[in-house]
Amino acid sequence: MPVPASVVDAQGRAVTDLQLKDFELLVDGEAKPIGDVTRAETPVSIALLYDNSSSLRAGREFEKQAAVRFLKSVVRPIDRAAVYSISTDPELAHPLTNNVRALVRTIENFGKPEGATALFDTIAAAADYLKPQAGRKVIVIVTDGTDTLSYLDFDTTLARVLADDCQVYAVQTGHSDSANLRDLAGERRLLEFTGQTGGAVYIPRSQPDLDRAFKQIAADLSQQYVLGYYPAGERRDGRFRAFTLRVTTRPNLRVRTRKGYYAPKG
Repeated sequence: MPVPASVVDAQGRAVTDLQLKDFELLVDGEAKPIGDVTRAETPVSIALLYDNSSSLRAGREFEKQAAVRFLKSVVRPIDRAAVYSISTDPELAHPLTNNVRALVRTIENFGKPEGATALFDTIAAAADYLKPQAGRKVIVIVTDGTDTLSYLDFDTTLARVLADDCQVYAVQTGHSDSANLRDLAGERRLLEFTGQTGGAVYIPRSQPDLDRAFKQIAADLSQQYVLGYYPAGERRDGRFRAFTLRVTTRPNLRVRTRKGYYAPKG
């Protein structure tokens, strides 16, 4: 399975010259062999989840700009992206393509926001859609983090995302400095989705913040290592196996990666 990992130094700068011998992977605390390490020139399959529900009516224009800017600044010619609409039901608004203009048109043509917010259901649908794709799979959520309707709960959704090998990034819109106006539970859930899968949450309050967030995501995706881990002879018990990935040859480097995976069943 591919294990994407971002490595930064104490100043937060990407470290891009590591080799296989520099990494150590622990699975449930036990050192395991890493099959190979490649750099992030490999293509990425991306699902952009755009919140079309009525919970985001206030920050609508900012959110549209966020989605369009993401597509224009992060999706490379070798990548493919799809757009999902988050509303009462998950909707694949445009299938995977490297035609950024077609994806941008899809976002620009969305009507006024309406309906409830089935965020978890849409995340799970996107993970299942990306599952058959080879290589790295990334879900980017542009949302305020609120879920008002999903059939799936948070834990089930997170398990699905991990099982489908997806990395989650979130651009949280509709942000306010007043705790009364913020969905704090929604914020915590976004932090958990991204933290468990090796992604990150960005909370832009202005256009320059947006540009910085997308620059960071683009850098992350283009500078990642992809480690190959091939579990041999493990029990097919469907249980979660915890990952710890570290760089053993240099001090003070931070590694961000997924927190583990679910073993197959039966």
